[in-house]
Amino acid sequence: MSGNKVLMDRAWGAVDEIFHYDAADDVSTIQIKQDVEPIIEANKREQAAGDGYSRAGRWLRKVARIPLVVAERWMREDGINWMALPKAEKNAYLRRKLMDPDNRNLNTTEKPAWDRAKAPSERTTPGGLIIPPGVGYG
Repeated sequence: MSGNKVLMDRAWGAVDEIFHYDAADDVSTIQIKQDVEPIIEANKREQAAGDGYSRAGRWLRKVARIPLVVAERWMREDGINWMALPKAEKNAYLRRKLMDPDNRNLNTTEKPAWDRAKAPSERTTPGGLIIPPGVGYG
């Protein structure tokens, strides 16, 4: 007898975890599903709307929104938990992933901070992100 049961339904991002059991083979699997289309469409709207800086000031900039199933796929394909990497390595890893043309719809800005020339008064993080003048980092 086979059975499927939804284990968890998260409201944000519509992530479903579905438990599958095949009694004939005595194999259990968990399927993770997410409708990424609303996230991609929101990213496209944000790309068209501006440069990603917060409205309160230019000290915070969102460069991407990554669906949970994509983040998990990256970890599985690359064989690493990139979320547990040291900050510099994580930034370099994400920069590499987000600069990949196949992932362009994950970006929320047309030109991410690492995709433009650094002004003389700007600094960069170890991962290559540009820090605007007057902004602390650490």
